[in-house]
Amino acid sequence: ALIFLSLKNTQNALKQIEIANTLEPENPEGWYLQGKAYNELQKPESAIAPLKKAAALAPRFAAIHAELGHAYAFQAQFGPAIDSFRKAVALDPQNLGYQQALGAALGMGAKTREQYEEARQLIEKSIAGGRGNPQLSYTLGLLHLRFNDLDSAKTRLDEAIREQPDNAEAWYNLGLVLKRLGQNDAAARATATFQRLSKLHDERVVAEKKVAADLKNIPLRLALARAYRKSGNVVGAYWQMRVALQLNPNQPEVEKEIAPVARQYMALRKKMGDQPDDPMQMGPPPPEAPNAQGDNPAEGAPSGGAPQTPDAPGAAGR
Repeated sequence: ALIFLSLKNTQNALKQIEIANTLEPENPEGWYLQGKAYNELQKPESAIAPLKKAAALAPRFAAIHAELGHAYAFQAQFGPAIDSFRKAVALDPQNLGYQQALGAALGMGAKTREQYEEARQLIEKSIAGGRGNPQLSYTLGLLHLRFNDLDSAKTRLDEAIREQPDNAEAWYNLGLVLKRLGQNDAAARATATFQRLSKLHDERVVAEKKVAADLKNIPLRLALARAYRKSGNVVGAYWQMRVALQLNPNQPEVEKEIAPVARQYMALRKKMGDQPDDPMQMGPPPPEAPNAQGDNPAEGAPSGGAPQTPDAPGAAGR
């Protein structure tokens, strides 16, 4: 299961995890990995039950509580997400990732001035820690906007856009802030940028659906990679080109095309440190191995890049 997860072959990993949980139901690691796999598959509603089992079996493993917090947060259930992230932070107070997650959940769920202040302080601390997460500035900008601190909102949304120029939502909310500040011309430009990025997003969604329906289609993979690159998603462009080359290594034009993307990708990896690539940015996975027993577990996996080994309970969370 760990091998399949490191290859982003989550479906086959789940099959192995289910077997392991049947054989050893008192092992918290299996339930933890099952919940983590469901989160990776964007099925957080299915992640809750196994993660609760894992937490009951190993209540002092911080990573389990953090993963449970992610499952709740993915469903916009910020109350239980905050509770789970608080437990993770209490068990591992030096983990900046857990502090980030708690701050983000507080920011999205804050309803009172006290909650606003706690969220603001936590997110600012995480940003100062230099973890390289562009979503933090965006989340803080939204928090300021919700509590009508318009100047602070503008500062943080500008920062989010500098870090992630293709963030359409950041441009949209910046337009709202600028309009409320009376800067109508700048607001119109921000809104126009939002509309352009939204159109690119729609094109990416169509390309992703085509690839998902035909995982071995190289032209579709390359079209998606180029759409990702056009919108500024270096991670997605790199991984989709890697998969295309794995499917057919004899593509000199693609080798030439991927070279500058690979340089951008490696520079980004250096900046991000030990943080894994975001599956949401990577796009559709490689074709899966032929069966869950692993006759050829590497089939369809990218031959390079930075495959990630999943966290074991107690290790650092996302």
